[in-house]
Amino acid sequence: MYLQKYIGHYVNFDLTEVARQDRTMKLFYGTDKYDSLIRNKLIAVDELGIWVEGFKETTIYADDNGNELEKPKKEWLTFHVLVRWEYLKGVFVVDNPDVNEKKIGFNTKASE
Repeated sequence: MYLQKYIGHYVNFDLTEVARQDRTMKLFYGTDKYDSLIRNKLIAVDELGIWVEGFKETTIYADDNGNELEKPKKEWLTFHVLVRWEYLKGVFVVDNPDVNEKKIGFNTKASE
């Protein structure tokens, strides 16, 4: 599969309207708040879709041994999120390792 060679790179993708209503997509990407491309690191590609890195602030209530913390703490955790094929409008990858980590932008308005 073509995207396999880009595992570890950042991919940019757009979601369908149906995907924007999906609970998991809303949880990680706030799809009801904005309408823009999503950029995440590609973790895997399979018959279900693409797996990307997602981040979510989570409240920790217990330590590693299962003991309850006196005061819960908030941490940002990394998750691997499945974006199903039918949820994708489009995907693109910048095929240049020098640009892969940099923030890039696009003028999405048509020239007049």
